[in-house]
Order: sequence, then C-alpha cells, then structure tokens
Amino acid sequence: MAALLMGLLPVAAFAQTSDFAYTGQPQYYTVPAGITRIEVVAAGAAGGRVSSLQGRSMGARVQAILSVVPGEVLTVVVGQRGADVSNRTSYNGGGSGGWGAGGGGGATDLRRPNASTGDYLTTRSALLVAGGAGGTDWINSPTPQGGTGGAPFGGTGVGINGNSPGQGATQRAVGGGGPPGIDNQGGQGGYGGGGGGYYGGGAAAINGNSGGGGGGSSWVAPSALLGAATYGLDSTATNGLLRITALATAAPLPVQLTSFTVRAQGDAVAVAWRTASEVNSDRFELERSADGLTFGKLGAVAAQGTTSAAHDYTYLDARLPLGVATLYYRLRQVDLDGSAHYSPVRSVAVATASLAVYPNPAHEGATLIGAAPSTTVQLLDALGRVVLTTTTSATGTAPLALPAGLPGGVYLVRVGSQAVRLSVE
Repeated sequence: MAALLMGLLPVAAFAQTSDFAYTGQPQYYTVPAGITRIEVVAAGAAGGRVSSLQGRSMGARVQAILSVVPGEVLTVVVGQRGADVSNRTSYNGGGSGGWGAGGGGGATDLRRPNASTGDYLTTRSALLVAGGAGGTDWINSPTPQGGTGGAPFGGTGVGINGNSPGQGATQRAVGGGGPPGIDNQGGQGGYGGGGGGYYGGGAAAINGNSGGGGGGSSWVAPSALLGAATYGLDSTATNGLLRITALATAAPLPVQLTSFTVRAQGDAVAVAWRTASEVNSDRFELERSADGLTFGKLGAVAAQGTTSAAHDYTYLDARLPLGVATLYYRLRQVDLDGSAHYSPVRSVAVATASLAVYPNPAHEGATLIGAAPSTTVQLLDALGRVVLTTTTSATGTAPLALPAGLPGGVYLVRVGSQAVRLSVE
C-alpha cells in the first residue's frame, strides 16, 4: 500500500500525552526533540445557565494533527465555563449575561510563541481554536437557550416569545443580535445570555425578554494542518480542556513526495509536485479550498504506478473563485487498492475582484458580486441597523431583495471587513 512521505503518515507510536485543564492563566507546552507532528484535541467551555431546570449549551470539540517545530514553546489557553450569574465574563472570550442571564463559555486555543491574544482572524497567531458556548436566557425555562460552540461555526441561541436570540459567530464575522462580539470576546447580554468565545458569539438583544447568547466559532490554521480537522460538540458541561499527543514519525514509505508548490500565475494558480519513487500509486487528486477547511476536488492526474525514478507533475487551476484573497491546495494520493493519503496544505495569495453592486442606484433589488463564497452579507441603514441578511453563493454573488417599503437613501452592503455603498431610490 502506498502513502505520501510528506503527507499524513501512519503513526508508529503515540507518546508523551499532555493534558491541560482550566487554570485562569496561560500554560505552556514544549515540543519534544525529534517531534514534528502533534495531535491536538481541544474543547471550548460550556455556557452558563440560570437554574438547574436548564441544560447547558456545550462548547465545541476540535481535533487535528498539526505540523510543529521540535523545541518550540506553544501557549495553551483553556476557557472557563460561563457564569450562572450575570455581569461576569468568562476567561478567554466568554461574554457576560444580562439581567440574571447566564454568561458565555470561554474558548480554548493553542498559540504560537509570543502570540497576540487579540483577533486571530487577522493575526493568524493561533494554531487551533475551539469555540465556547453561549449562555442561557434569564427566564426559568427547561429549554437550553444558548448557542453551541463552533462546529466550525457557532450555534445560534433559542429565542423566547418571539424575541431574537444571539447569533452564532462564523470564521469570518462575529455573531449578531444585540451587542456583537469583538475580537475573541463574546457579546455582553442585555436581558439575554452572553455570547461565547471564539470568534465572538453575539449576545441576545439588549431590550426585552430575549433569548440565549450565540456560540463562538472554531478554527484550525490551514498552514499547520496535516490531513483534515474534525469539528463537533464536547460532551461535558464544564470548563474547557486541551490534550496534546506527540506523534512519532514513521519511516519513509513507498511513495515519496519530495516537493509540493503552488504559485500565482496571472489569473491562474500553477500547482507542481515531484515524487522520488512510487509503489502501487494510481492517481493524484488536487483539492482546493477558499477557507483552508472545506476542500473540493479540482481534477485528477494519473500516477506512475510503480517506479523508482523521480517524476514531476503539474496542474493549472485557471478558474479561480471571485473575491477570495487566499486559496488553499492539497493533494489526495490514491493507491491502486483505493486507500488514500493527504499531502500538507499549501496556500497562495491571488488577485481579488472588488466588491460591486448592480444596479446602483436600485429600486426593488440588486446583486452583489466579487465576495468570497458562502459568506454572510448584511445591508445596513444610516444608523447601522441591519435591514437584510443573506449569504453569498459558491461563486461569491448574492441577490439583495430589498424589503418592501424600504426608505430611499444610501445603505451599506457589508461582507466581513469589506463594504460597498448602495443607493436606494
């Protein structure tokens, strides 16, 4: 059976497992000598509740194998369970509840040395993040009302009596509903539950009897990821936790992938890889992702079967998605017996199209182009109020069906950190 030398190799032995529980302060892990891969399992903290009649919303559970450097010191931050009382934030991003509502649970994450504790989506200083859950509403109801932690997006809370709950955070935007989360901080509840970290689940609305807070999102650094990450929910209603297992490197295997590169080439991306030898290798499937998490197959290139000679492969990706600044690629090497192995992930910066809306001015509707695929789009009025929310398609476009009776004026179409003005007549 073939496998990739640079890919997700079979593990010869598991050793030196380290467990980290919540302490309220940063902890540290030193990568052992000779270790270049670690398995990380992290759980975000559960949300707070009001009474024993309520269940707790669970934090996220994230598992991944990451590429590391022997001897480097990594920072571990384990989230704190959301408070069962209002006006207390939870360690590492959980927002406080309002008016007796439960607080959001804190995130759990693993960071590079001297990493910022701020916005990981900007600094890319974290290797792995497991989002915390949102807190429950103050109403004494048996229904768990906080949003769950990210799998990978945070869950939305449950509304009460028709009121709007806090929205879960995505990996591109903080949660909505009431005061939203900022950076790694969950939103602060008004009457409802606080939002969970990370990336800032929304708090429930600031006025009225509202619902639970939104959950925080989860994230794994694509540059360090070997294989595919697994997202789910933790099974415990408690503080977060993190486990690191050093993985011993297996001996070199028959298919030796000695290089794998991607580079921008005008409006396309050129992908190249080289093998030193191959045994029972059927094909290479090239996969692409716009976020480093969800990959889709682009095409396949026939392999050499069995050979002791070096061989070079190339693939030109000439149909790039609109509005994406960075693309991620990986190889899926398939053996003759059908078994498969993944290469490390490679990223490349590409030229992006600018956001645009047409027609502009608009009367009844418009279309947004040039955005990233599957991202949240908001239409805001002059006071910053959201009047329309939708999601872009796989091509980065989104129809904007203007609400009936929308007053004329200048509105803002926002997609993550980008925005474009739309005039309504």
